[in-house]
Amino acid sequence: MALDGEALAAQTSLLAGPHRPPEWPLTAGAVETVLGQASLLAGDLDAAQARLESAVAHHARYPAPAFYADPRIALAYLHLRREDRRRAWSTILPVLREIACDGTPGRLLLEPRPVVQALLDLCPDAAPESALVQEARETLSRWHAIDAEACKTPATAALAEIALRLSEREREVLELVAQGLPNKLLARRLSLSPHTVKRHLANILDKLDCDTRGQAADLWRRGSA
Repeated sequence: MALDGEALAAQTSLLAGPHRPPEWPLTAGAVETVLGQASLLAGDLDAAQARLESAVAHHARYPAPAFYADPRIALAYLHLRREDRRRAWSTILPVLREIACDGTPGRLLLEPRPVVQALLDLCPDAAPESALVQEARETLSRWHAIDAEACKTPATAALAEIALRLSEREREVLELVAQGLPNKLLARRLSLSPHTVKRHLANILDKLDCDTRGQAADLWRRGSA
């Protein structure tokens, strides 16, 4: 949910090795989901698709509770990343139907808001499923309102929304950019290489839909005001 690809990748080695007989049947699917998410965040779409399709197959046999990440949502987003909107919609639709049936939207709350929004936007105009999408939007809106209530000011809420999209390291980089530090000093302050700083900045601009570092810094400053 934090989109922290580096931190997630650092944990993947802990999932290596054969599964033991005492493990829960859904463990294999959970492992595949995590590895698929890590590949997706790293931009390796082929590896991500193989892992997530395996996770979805496990999920069909051993469905995980609604408070676990649902691999079908990540797989739908992967199809969207590949610009296959039809396949993305057909992958997310069963999830929406299940949520409408059992009233458990938790699986959508475990995904980044921009991802969920992009998938809900796939619903064709005047489609029979429009009511499902609208119901999902209203449910998510109520839950997000609870989060917003905890924020004391609109600026704090805006900053929280930005922070949700970035990893911890990306937030550190953006905060220093907003303070006016050039890349060289920023890299020294965070003990990073210039190449790593540039990569973090590229990720920040992509996640915040900004064209320049100045735009991203302005968003951060206004949220921090």
